[in-house]
Amino acid sequence: MDSDDNSSGTVTGSDLGQRYRHAGDLTGEAPTRPFAEISITVPWGHISGKWYGPQNVQPILGLHGWQDNAGTFDRLVPLLSPDVAFLSIDLPGHGLSSRLPDGCYYNSVDNLYVIRLIMKQYKWEKVSLIGHSMSSIICFVFAAVFPDKVDMIIGIDALKPHQ
Repeated sequence: MDSDDNSSGTVTGSDLGQRYRHAGDLTGEAPTRPFAEISITVPWGHISGKWYGPQNVQPILGLHGWQDNAGTFDRLVPLLSPDVAFLSIDLPGHGLSSRLPDGCYYNSVDNLYVIRLIMKQYKWEKVSLIGHSMSSIICFVFAAVFPDKVDMIIGIDALKPHQ
């Protein structure tokens, strides 16, 4: 992957296939758009992500479904206007993000805390969310719990919670 380190510790690159693969992309090349790999420090390690577009503009925050990764939005992002910023993250234990410590249970509701940590890191007052599958529900719950913190939400293929 072509990459350059800069003083902020961000690695830039445009070869999506080297570090991020989406399991559904078996039929051909996805359109590409340059991105910066980011790492957000959290109490158990780090959250990895891909920041597309200008970094001086608050992005839409993309959350993938269960057992997926930040590559979920690889085909969507190139279709957006270049001036639209988009941050696609790997949730804890997925993709390049840190796993939770041994003995910890993965609970979807805990991802509300992940969204709040990202908002705190970047000093966002509000967030625009797009979620796929399980993360659609996470986004809807986040909006219900923190209605004053959400600009918009988009849910793609919302997964029905287990009863």
